[in-house]
Amino acid sequence: MQMLRGDSAEYQRVKDRLEYAINGTSDGLWDWDLITNEVYFSPRWKSMLGYKEDELENKLETWSALVHPEDYKQAIIDIEKSHEDPTFEYNTIHRLRHKNGSWVWVLDRGQTYFDETGQAVRMVGFHTDITKIKQYEQELKEKDEVMIAQSRHAAMGEMMSMIAHQWRQPISVISMEANNILMDVELDSIDPQTLKESMEGILHQVAELSKTIDDFRDFFKPDQEISKATLQGILQDALTIVGKSLENNGIKLIFDIDEDTAITTHIRELMHVFINIIKNAKEMLIEKAVPHKKIVVIIKKQAQCYSIAICDNAGGVCPTIIDKIFDPYFTTKEQTNGTGLGLYMSKVIIEKHLLGSIIAYNMHDGACFEIHLPRKYPEEEL
Repeated sequence: MQMLRGDSAEYQRVKDRLEYAINGTSDGLWDWDLITNEVYFSPRWKSMLGYKEDELENKLETWSALVHPEDYKQAIIDIEKSHEDPTFEYNTIHRLRHKNGSWVWVLDRGQTYFDETGQAVRMVGFHTDITKIKQYEQELKEKDEVMIAQSRHAAMGEMMSMIAHQWRQPISVISMEANNILMDVELDSIDPQTLKESMEGILHQVAELSKTIDDFRDFFKPDQEISKATLQGILQDALTIVGKSLENNGIKLIFDIDEDTAITTHIRELMHVFINIIKNAKEMLIEKAVPHKKIVVIIKKQAQCYSIAICDNAGGVCPTIIDKIFDPYFTTKEQTNGTGLGLYMSKVIIEKHLLGSIIAYNMHDGACFEIHLPRKYPEEEL
């Protein structure tokens, strides 16, 4: 490929033509001579940041001073890769400081040119202002977070109900043991060994109450960091919350799980999804009065991901609404029994937080929710 000299008339003609084309698309052109270190920023490049043509110097230091400190390191890494590898496609997003002090998000795309010896000699590219797109993405993110918060508040009420349910039996046992001790005192027939066994029984039940508190408290802790666990372990943690409710309603759990399911992810968020889907299946099984209620959990290891299917035998989802069940505020339950945010929240967590996918479909005699999750969270590979 013939290289044009920066001081040649042909080069100026080509550059002017390119600049006219770029200005027509509202993008800002930049041109960097890697031999002399001379840089050119087009008038449009400068006006995107609120400057007139003569208000910014055509120097590399101009860009360095304007780029956001949090974005600078990655931008430099991408630039250096472009100079080292002719096949590397320079395409990066970073922020530049506007004249008024705000930050402008730019999509920066460019190409490095090499001479006959393979030395990088020139880099040319252009900026596209994507600030509005970024603002829209942030608005969507905030909207999702608000809906997730609403869902968590609704879940908290449900969890409190589950706590009360799970406490009934231990409290009943404690009450019975205490009454027995009082009766023995009244009858003056206390046997030391019997008293010891009764007290040990009371202590055991108190420990169970304490464990229930710990389980539910852990569920509501913030989950900002990724960590390692097994899908079996996360599922078992979910069952400490909802397992007793399934047992009390005569729902049988069936497992088909591969042995090695080590995963790096946001553990409590995934546990929240498991709880939500299992609880949803439980409610459908009860509502439809299925005689032999069951929930089947199938976890399989694939080449790059895990597939997790949670299926019930409640008859399935009506075909006319199955495409809507992940929509926010959509619910088939009575107004007092559902917010319509549970499955929507699960989809947001799986797709945006855990970088996986989730689908719903009918199979055999019930509905299935199938989740695909990467075995390694992308941050782990950085």
